[in-house]
Amino acid sequence: MRQLIFALTMFFAAHVLFAAQTKTAKVTGKWQISWEARVGTERDTLELQQTEAKLTGSFEGKVPSPKVSGNVDGQNISLRLDFAGPKPYTIVFTGTLDGEKMSGKFEIPGVAGAYDWHGENIRSTNYTWSAVRLPDAPQTGRTAVHGVAPSQPGPVASRSGKSSEKAQ
Repeated sequence: MRQLIFALTMFFAAHVLFAAQTKTAKVTGKWQISWEARVGTERDTLELQQTEAKLTGSFEGKVPSPKVSGNVDGQNISLRLDFAGPKPYTIVFTGTLDGEKMSGKFEIPGVAGAYDWHGENIRSTNYTWSAVRLPDAPQTGRTAVHGVAPSQPGPVASRSGKSSEKAQ
C-alpha cells in the first residue's frame, strides 16, 4: 500500500512539474522593445494579442507600421515584422520569455552578412533584442482637474471657473 501511495504521489508531482514547464507563456499587452538599428539602439512599442499560441499585434516606432505576427511555444517566442513599401523587408525576432522580460536574436531574411540593401553597416547578422512589459494604464474613467488626480483632495473648478476646496 505504501508503494502505491508513493508511486501515485511521484506520478502526480511529475505531471504537475511537466505541465508547469510546458505551459505557454502569456504575452498579451504592451512591450517596449529595444533593438539595434542603423542609427543605434531603437526603442519602440509593440502591442501583442495572443490567441492560444498565435500572436498578432501592432508596432509603434519611427518606421512605418509593419504587419506583426508570431507564436509562443512554452517560454520560446518568435515574432515577424513585415514592412511593406517600395523595398519591403521582414525582421524575424526569436527569443525566450522570462517573466516580464523577453530577449533573443533577430535577423533580416534575405540579407546575408549585411544590415541592409544599401551596403551600410556590413557586419554579422547576429543582432540582439530585448523587451520589457509595460504596465497597464489606469482605467479610472475620470480626469484630473488642475493637475490633481480625481482621488486626491484639492481644488475643484466650478462652472464659473473659480476653484473651491473639495469637501471631504
